[in-house]
Amino acid sequence: MEQQVKKYEIGFLVREESEVDEIKNALAAVKAEVVSEGRLKKIRLSYPILKETVAHFGYYWFNADTQAIKVMDASLRLNSKVLRHIIIAAPVELNEERVPGVRGEKTEKTRERSAEKPVKKSPDSDAVDNAVLEKTLEEILK
Repeated sequence: MEQQVKKYEIGFLVREESEVDEIKNALAAVKAEVVSEGRLKKIRLSYPILKETVAHFGYYWFNADTQAIKVMDASLRLNSKVLRHIIIAAPVELNEERVPGVRGEKTEKTRERSAEKPVKKSPDSDAVDNAVLEKTLEEILK
């Protein structure tokens, strides 16, 4: 069977910082080439996961064989030290210029829509007295 290498991203939650080694070991087991890694960050969870309310979040960008992803996913599901994980195909190249419509870049359609929207001003910002308005109109009409 021919190997097809693709770019992936894995996001994960672990209880302790030292448990990141479980992710590294899973990547090494499938011979994945790590391209980039995100800084590990301690976060408060929105809801408890396995009775944990705080976890460490991190991510890796890596290249791996498409068949190996299934194996890695299965091994991480069985690993009790990994609270949650998700593996996705990388949406854009890491070193490419930003692509319009991806990660906050505006496309032509969104630029047009934002230009069409009327700007609302607060009623107090340009309040004009009627007397001043009438005086200005008289000057214009002269």
